[in-house]
Formats: sequence, structure tokens, C-alpha cells
Amino acid sequence: MRAQRVLEAARFRLCMRYPFIARAVFAMVPVFADDIPAAMGVDRHWRLFVNPELIDGWSVEQAETILYHEVLHLILDHAGRAEALGVEPYNAPAWNVAADAEINDDIRDEGFTFPPVPWRMPDGQVVYGQPVFPEALGQPPGLLAEEYYQALPTVPVSFPALGQEGSGVTSSPADWERAVDTSETPAGLPRSSAEVVRRAVAEEVRRAVGKIPGSLERWGTAYLAPRIDWRRALRVAIRLAVATGQGQVDYRYDRPSRRQAVTDVILPRLRAPIPRVLLVFDTSGSIDDETLASALAEIEAVVRALGAAVDVATGDAALQTFQRGLFRADRVHARGGGGTNLGAVLQALRRLGRWDVAVVFTDGETPWPARCPLPCPVLVVLPEEGRRPPGWARVIRIP
Repeated sequence: MRAQRVLEAARFRLCMRYPFIARAVFAMVPVFADDIPAAMGVDRHWRLFVNPELIDGWSVEQAETILYHEVLHLILDHAGRAEALGVEPYNAPAWNVAADAEINDDIRDEGFTFPPVPWRMPDGQVVYGQPVFPEALGQPPGLLAEEYYQALPTVPVSFPALGQEGSGVTSSPADWERAVDTSETPAGLPRSSAEVVRRAVAEEVRRAVGKIPGSLERWGTAYLAPRIDWRRALRVAIRLAVATGQGQVDYRYDRPSRRQAVTDVILPRLRAPIPRVLLVFDTSGSIDDETLASALAEIEAVVRALGAAVDVATGDAALQTFQRGLFRADRVHARGGGGTNLGAVLQALRRLGRWDVAVVFTDGETPWPARCPLPCPVLVVLPEEGRRPPGWARVIRIP
């Protein structure tokens, strides 16, 4: 059968071009079916459905392109991401459009040749369209499917010659899946096995860094070492610490209590103190100006939103500068450039005030004291590869 020969040649060609995804390519279970409306589609069990009639006339290069397109849907777990996003079956075509836009611009940039996209309509007529690129959605290239999806209307979206490619893209079984999934259809992969394949591919991608497309390199890095958004984590940590300070109250007699009218006894009023934040910046020679400026800008946005009072200290082997009641990043006086001993810096700060939370930015190349020198929670912001922080601090890792 010509379609089978073309598919096998396309698999071989794709694996020769990109050997790091070969395990995923050969993990797909081909199922030839005349009843599906698409030329190719995938389900969540990594079954690759192929309509022999619709790929008839394709060159091996064109079949390779669509095969690569389908395997990227599976590698990038578009089905799982659709499920996490709450994509409903009625809007599955919209997600399909967004997922196609995410991968097609990369496929195009890598030099693959797209064939006209065939789709069999319910009346049996075969229509041909073009693959979906971000420009067709009025969006820039290089975004994620989630971003393209949010830019679409929350109603079914239809492009010429495009329907639902299967549950391997949208998580919702397409109508044609139910028609072709019979007792004679191969079982495919369970979800646990699919994750094993993805991890194996990610490992191959990591070993091939520098020889692979940037989009796959980013995916492999994120899959093997998922990162949290350090800015969000920092904002949450500061907000929690400041909220604790705001919840504390003090009794003051500078103004009458609101309950004074009901008694002759002089009552104090309750006052919530303004929370205080201490920022400590490592200004040793191992911290570059760009990193310091980035940290200052990020913290400025956080504390402005909180309305907190901020004191800023800089130091290397000793406390160098201390400023009360900021915060504008351009008014921070940074001085240092020598060795590093943040334990000594924190010990010196202990004598200068009390705070609800202290945030320390450092590369970690410093000795730490066995106990926290400050009587408040301390957040230590470290690079991903920074040295192990002290056990008494909360740590946020940044790229």
C-alpha cells in the first residue's frame, strides 16, 4: 500500500533528521482508516490515525512535515494542557487552532515543506486549506498555545480544511475517533507509558543541546527541570510576611477610641503598625550590576503595591550602606566590591532596627551563621546554581 510506504519513509527521514525524537516517532501506533476526515490525527493513546486516500499524492517530505506536526502535539502534551486549561468539547476546535499555531511557525522556520491540508466534509467533499500560523490569528509568532487560545473568541472556531485532530491534541475524543476505535484497533500507549516516552525524549534533547531547534530545547529544559516563577514566589512570600506584621496591633492614646462615648474611662485605640521590610543586597565582586538592577526593580514594584516602609542595606564583607524609608530603586546607594560575609552584615543590621521580613539578594558565596541574626523571617534569593543557603532561611531560586 503506497500510503504505508510513504509513512514508513517519512518516519525514517524524520528520525534521520532529528534522532533525539526517534523514540516518540516510533512510539506512535499507526492506524490506517478511510473513515477519518483528516489526513492524520492522534489520540491520547499515541495512536496515529492516517487516511490513505487523503495523503495519496503527498511526497515523502510533505508526509514527514505532518508526521512531525503530529508527534509535536504528543511530545508537548497538548491534550494534558487542554485538560488543565479546562477546554470543553464544544470549544476543542479553538484549542486545536491554538496548538497548531504554537508548533507550525517552528516547523516552518526549521525548513519543512507543508502540503495543502485536506479535510473531508460531512457531505463527502474534500476541501483543502493552509496550515494555521500565528499571523492568521493576528498574533506574533513564538507564543504558547495557551496564549493563542486566550486571544481567540470563546466560541467554536472554524478554519477551512481544519477540524479536530483528535484527543491527542484537545483531550476530547473527536467524533471520528469513536467511529474508528473498534475491537480490532491497536491499544496504543497508556498514559504512564506516554510519560516515560516524553521523559526519554527530553533526556535525548538535553544531550543534543546545540544541535536541536530552540523550541524543543526550551521544552526539554522545562520538562526535566520545571521552574517556578521566582518573581511571583517572591511577591507571595513578601506579602505573607507583611500580612503578619499588619495583623499585629498596638494600643495608642493619641486619639480617642470609637467606644469612648459609652464610658467615662479613657480607652486606647487600636492601631495597626505599618509593616517594615528590610532589603539586603550583596554588593561583593561576584554580583554584577545588571543582576543588582534587576533585583532592585522587581522589589520596587512589590513594595510599592504593598505600601510598606522599606529600609535598604548593601554590604560585602561588612555593612556598607543603610538607608531608611525608601523605596525608589534609583535612590539606593550601593557600595562594596570586596569579599562576602553576609552573616556579619546581618549582625550589624540587628542593632539598627526591627522588621517584619528581611529579603537578602546574594549569589550564596558567603559564610552563614548557624542561627539567624535577625528576629524576623528571612528570605534568601539565590541563583539556581547558588550554594546551599542556611537552614533557617526561606529560599527562592532564580534563573
